Amino acid sequence: MADTPRTRISVEITAGKSGSSPIPGHFRLMDINVKKDINKIPEATLTYADGGVAEREKFEVADSGLFDKGNKVIIKAGYNSTTETIFEGIVDASELTVDKLSKFVVKCYNQAHPLTSISMGKDLTLKDKNMPEAIKTVLSEQKDVKSKVTIASKPDPSSLKKPQIVVDPFKTCWDFMKENLACYIAIPEDDLLKVEVPDFKQAADKEVEITYGKNLRNFKVKENTGALQSLAIKGFDQQKAGEKLETEQKVDALYKDFEDHMNDDTKKYYKSIKEIEVVSGSHIHTKADIDFITEVKKTVSMMNFKTGTISIHGDSKVKLATIVEVVGLPESYSPKFFVGGVEHKIGRDWETIIKVGSGASGGLSKLASGSSGGGGSSNQSDPAGSSTTGAKLSGNLTIGIVQSIHKDEEEGLYKIEVMLPKLMDTIVTARVLQPYAGAGDESKPGEGTFFFPNKGAEVVLTPLEGDENNWLVIGSLYSPTNKPSEELKLHGAKTQPDEDNAHKSIVTKDFILDFFDGKDDPRFMIASRDDGKKMNASDKKYSIAMHIKKEPHITVIYDKTKIVMDKEGVLVDSAKNIVLKADSGDIEMSAKNIKIDGTADVTINGQNIKAAAKTNFNVEGMQVAVKGKTQVNVESSATAAFKGSAMTNIG
Repeated sequence: MADTPRTRISVEITAGKSGSSPIPGHFRLMDINVKKDINKIPEATLTYADGGVAEREKFEVADSGLFDKGNKVIIKAGYNSTTETIFEGIVDASELTVDKLSKFVVKCYNQAHPLTSISMGKDLTLKDKNMPEAIKTVLSEQKDVKSKVTIASKPDPSSLKKPQIVVDPFKTCWDFMKENLACYIAIPEDDLLKVEVPDFKQAADKEVEITYGKNLRNFKVKENTGALQSLAIKGFDQQKAGEKLETEQKVDALYKDFEDHMNDDTKKYYKSIKEIEVVSGSHIHTKADIDFITEVKKTVSMMNFKTGTISIHGDSKVKLATIVEVVGLPESYSPKFFVGGVEHKIGRDWETIIKVGSGASGGLSKLASGSSGGGGSSNQSDPAGSSTTGAKLSGNLTIGIVQSIHKDEEEGLYKIEVMLPKLMDTIVTARVLQPYAGAGDESKPGEGTFFFPNKGAEVVLTPLEGDENNWLVIGSLYSPTNKPSEELKLHGAKTQPDEDNAHKSIVTKDFILDFFDGKDDPRFMIASRDDGKKMNASDKKYSIAMHIKKEPHITVIYDKTKIVMDKEGVLVDSAKNIVLKADSGDIEMSAKNIKIDGTADVTINGQNIKAAAKTNFNVEGMQVAVKGKTQVNVESSATAAFKGSAMTNIG
């Protein structure tokens, strides 16, 4: 390798199954490129001259087997035979190019690379966890990838726990982690994947010295003051729907602790920034949610506030997620820079490029839309839909099968459990859309409709505001196995709806509420379902029917008892008894003619009985007896006559 203005470059590469076999010295290494970034899988590319066009030129590098797929590779670099590791990983692919200058190119990735190809699967259940805990659980399942998740103490992790975190089984572990980082970052070290909150207050790394006029080659960093804004957050507390859940923090309050990273003019200017970023949504339920989103905002802003590159002489000591200082910049400039990425280019020269900040940690837009993650672009895997996996769930509808119905005692949301075939039969809890629901008032709490699907019903769900941990059932579907009732067929015609869409019904297990708006005979019926194949009210054991056009009438049927109200009057036809009773009131009967006819006895009892006729009063019977226990008075203002065809006795 070549010299630098500093001294002679030394490179050591070992490879093989265990990564311990030295690369023979006569292998002609052309260049090395190592890339390490926050929230991305580190990669290294080795380019060797190998073989040629002549038959005698052997492909020693390719045939050595040292760089076979799956082998371990360790790259060390330094000066004057003193080297330190700048990359450690696994061979993923190699490419041989035979031309005037034949090349063998080896592509290697960090030990965390398998996360980009391992899908979440259907057997992982994440319940009663916050997002960092969920990430920790997912990573711990991958025994071949060493990882460590450090959960921040503020806001209180227990206050951010979710009843269930739904996992898309087709999504890779890497995508799940990245999309849910929020205010955390993934730091892929050579032998350990760390997930933690970035520390912008840490002291500068003393092992990395960068000085203008010495090892500083190129400096191109800018401040993006547009990343600094005030923050307004508005949520919705389901437990206290009438109370406001909102906050607003001014820009100077948010970033006061980060002024060491600002140039002098920015320190003066940023406090006058008027722009406000607004985050709102029904996924924000508590003060802890607001605090968490605030931390996300600060992380995203600081990662994007100062961005660019710093190029220096090759240095193996630069580490991700540390602070480096640059000596010799203008006095008004902040010397502190957060390392979001490191790139080593080794060929004739060794250049180390420090990437300041990172655009890969964005997460606020994900939170604002109702999810809980960190956003950012995918790395070496595609979380989007494909011809194999179908559309992504967010923003789409999906089908589910109801597993059970239960009252959610903790949240009081009356959730049901639904199995999602899209998620390889994952069971989620979901709220059910009702046509009408309300709180009522203090004297009469609770109001609205109460319709829930039965177990086994096919329903349509959607993630509310794109949050795949907050599902909403928006309706049910008929299917070949869940067919409409036979009662919904009109007089043997085809299954409804009919051509005019005149038929509407609500059918439960034991009852049917039926509306028919036909032109000739519009009618309404509520009935029992004692015979699920007969439609007419007259065929039901219990029913109330109303016809309003063709022979208008209202009919109430109780088994063999019937009440009919029509233009002829009211018919009460009872199979047994009819009882009229008014304990503390009166019963009055008024008609042109009243006829009481009993096939056996007719009995009238009362404290006093008074019968009067305006003209004639006739009492007739085979035998008529008038008897008073003490006295009988018969009185006439004119003549009183008593007559018997045989004999009349008085006295």
